[in-house]
Amino acid sequence: MDRIIGKRRKYLNTSVIILVADFNGDQEIIFERRNHAIPQGDEICFPGGRIDESIDSTPEQAAIREACEELGVSPDRIVAVQYLGTLIATLGVAVDAFVGTIKIDSWDEIHPNAAEVESIFSIPIAWFQTHDPEEYQVKLEVHPYELDENGHPRYLLPVGELGIPERYHQSWSGGTLPIYVYRTEHGLIWGITAEIMREFVQYFESGQMK
Repeated sequence: MDRIIGKRRKYLNTSVIILVADFNGDQEIIFERRNHAIPQGDEICFPGGRIDESIDSTPEQAAIREACEELGVSPDRIVAVQYLGTLIATLGVAVDAFVGTIKIDSWDEIHPNAAEVESIFSIPIAWFQTHDPEEYQVKLEVHPYELDENGHPRYLLPVGELGIPERYHQSWSGGTLPIYVYRTEHGLIWGITAEIMREFVQYFESGQMK
């Protein structure tokens, strides 16, 4: 994997896996809808979660462990795992993304963990090959301070004390960031999940997937 400076120190390190199932000769991607009671509740995502260095020796192991816990399958059902890439999200999250095959013949072999997963569904890879994501832009700004309960700035970065140029004493623009969106019959796939899915389609079409 590429070395990312400050990855373990600066970011919440997570890992996800794109699971490909073969249903009657059609290759489909398994998605989860998150339980409404957990962070990012009701949103669509890939199996995965936070890397726990006390039990996960690698990001790949974390992705497989999380997928097994969320889908209620044994690790031997997930095979041919490959590294897709690492996404550094603007809000301080690093996502190591993997691709693997899940060996199931029907939905009866998956037993989702209701505490984390509201529902599961699949979408054919072919659908994504014929439906490009919509692309939008959001504006990024860096704030050296936050407002206290009285509306007064509390500097997180003491720009005055450090002698940092005055133009950085207020917020400054970091440009814009693309946000990708897929509108599917199962709901909206957007943000990190959509960006990884977009990358996967290019990877799949390149013939690199084993």
